[in-house]
Amino acid sequence: MEPSAKRQGREMAGSITLWYRRRFNLTPNDPRFLNLTPLEILTEYHAHLYDDLYSQGKLDGLAEDDDFDLDGELHSINEDGDRDASDEYIESGDDEQWEDIIHES
Repeated sequence: MEPSAKRQGREMAGSITLWYRRRFNLTPNDPRFLNLTPLEILTEYHAHLYDDLYSQGKLDGLAEDDDFDLDGELHSINEDGDRDASDEYIESGDDEQWEDIIHES
């Protein structure tokens, strides 16, 4: 086996597309798979996930934030560059933002 085939296989492991193909026993070149959009694959994945949770009686307790914008959050993180939130505390010199913890024996 070529090293590139092993590398590609390792990269595919855990992917949503591999999950879909395994779930429905489809080859990578199956037209039914190739005609799907990423949204259709993700929708099917989440439908199965929620159905499994429903079957286990765990769906009612599931808390989700449908308004969470991952792309927006990632964009804002990238705009801030390498600055860490803790940098603000260090640069401010405000000791009141730190809590002294003393362990007495």
